[in-house]
Amino acid sequence: ARPAPGPRDSGAASAHGERADAPAGAHSVPAPDGDAARFFSNLRYIGQLDRTYLICEAGDEMVLVDQHAAHERVAFQRLRERYQKRDVPVQRILFPKTIELSGAHAAMISETQDALSAMGFELEPFGGNSFAVKAVPAGLSESEIKDVLTELLDDLLEHGGTRALEERLDLALATIACHSVVRAGDALSPQEVRALFESMDQVDFKAHCPHGRPVLLRISVSEIARRFGRT
Repeated sequence: ARPAPGPRDSGAASAHGERADAPAGAHSVPAPDGDAARFFSNLRYIGQLDRTYLICEAGDEMVLVDQHAAHERVAFQRLRERYQKRDVPVQRILFPKTIELSGAHAAMISETQDALSAMGFELEPFGGNSFAVKAVPAGLSESEIKDVLTELLDDLLEHGGTRALEERLDLALATIACHSVVRAGDALSPQEVRALFESMDQVDFKAHCPHGRPVLLRISVSEIARRFGRT
């Protein structure tokens, strides 16, 4: 558990504290720290909006949670912590999936194979520029393996191989996390929402998250009343 977030601020905050413009009356939760109150677990869940935003109530506020950004934030931190321990959970593929890559991508896999293995990818040369994928980070679907690898390898090619992977590790892990969580448009049951909120209470929101998207917005009842001309 963590302490309740601090005073509301104007603007939308990302998970690592960057600020962006927001409509009047919309406020972010400043990055929480410590372990006192269960802010997210104590939200009263009302329902889903556009299968993207989770509508909640907290005291005199309406709280909107971006389901993908929230789940990604949890998955990213857990993956980052497990990577640092060289203990990333993997899922083995019963029938290895063969993927064909460009020559540049194949060469980059050879250069960064140890780091990719630490992230949960088990890749074996399969002739030419083909590789047999025997294991992937847990949560990554087989249909997305090539897209995720290509995205990672493109970034490494652009910024310089093994050195780039060390410097841009958070971005690489965020890419994996992004593809392994619920998306905008996914229907969630109340039980799944509650589990997500419980997980969010275990995340250190001060940890760096390279995608930097806001996770939630808070809108006061007084602001809603003002918009309806009641004040």
